[in-house]
Amino acid sequence: MPYPKSLCNSCIRFFSRVFSFPFLSVFSTVLHSVFPTVFLVFLVFQGFGNSISIALAESSLFPFMVEGASLPRVWMPPKGNEPAGANGQVRAAGDIFVDASGERLRFWGTNLSFKSNFPDKKDAAALAKRLRAFGFNVVRLHFVDTEIWGKYRSELGCRKMDEEERDRLDWFIFQLKECGIYVNINLHVGRVLDERDGNFPEAKRLPNMQKGVGSFLPEMLEREKEYARDL
Repeated sequence: MPYPKSLCNSCIRFFSRVFSFPFLSVFSTVLHSVFPTVFLVFLVFQGFGNSISIALAESSLFPFMVEGASLPRVWMPPKGNEPAGANGQVRAAGDIFVDASGERLRFWGTNLSFKSNFPDKKDAAALAKRLRAFGFNVVRLHFVDTEIWGKYRSELGCRKMDEEERDRLDWFIFQLKECGIYVNINLHVGRVLDERDGNFPEAKRLPNMQKGVGSFLPEMLEREKEYARDL
């Protein structure tokens, strides 16, 4: 069993200088001879203790299995089965949201990020139903602007959308709508523009993920308008 002999020697030298006791040389020899055994015992008990900690942690876990198309209860029961937007456009009225009739809407939302915003069509309906079963009625589609370019991104930058990715996104949004779930899409989250995307000769000098500059930099404003139209 390897052990830190240099550390042991350093400790002995330190005490030898401080106390200058002759018997420390004998102590050093004894310590060198028994240290491997002591260190091995320490490792055994350390590993045993870790095993106990892991076992205790695992014993406190429990399986969370969700079977079937719906759950027995939801956190926020749906109000009817109408699609999202059936009662008109959502708008802000002071500190609350209301529909076209002025009735208050309350949202319970979650995030989906990156590739999870583009599920296969065969999975989209099941995912939307499961989100509804959990009580969600709004989903933020986060980081869409970093994934939707698909196969075009490496050579064409971030302006030409991958048709297949956009089609999956469109189908998924439709399934969410049918389940009464609204969506939130941001114009800019993580898309990074460079000289391939327009007049951005100093793109590398912009902030991380180019946050904030899209609110006033004319070239970025144009790219965001284009992005919104293409979606």
